[in-house]
Amino acid sequence: MEGQDLSVLLDGEGPGPRPHFTLGYSEFVWARDGDYAMFGRNDGEKTRLYDLSSDPNMDENVAAGHPEVVRRMFDEYVIGDAGGPLPTY
Repeated sequence: MEGQDLSVLLDGEGPGPRPHFTLGYSEFVWARDGDYAMFGRNDGEKTRLYDLSSDPNMDENVAAGHPEVVRRMFDEYVIGDAGGPLPTY
């Protein structure tokens, strides 16, 4: 597992910028970058996507209209950060 060194916070500084982050718990994953937030199952199904620039409260799921963004975020962020396929439960 990789992470970011947050010990700089102890010196009153902030961590460096991250282009995206991912989170996984049980059979669910979450990915976020500067434009979108994506939630779904770790097999890529039942994914929800929110456009943070036009919907910062994440009220409208736009996944059906942006399948390329869902695929990119799942493949590059979730699978990429995990280093390979995720377990299914």
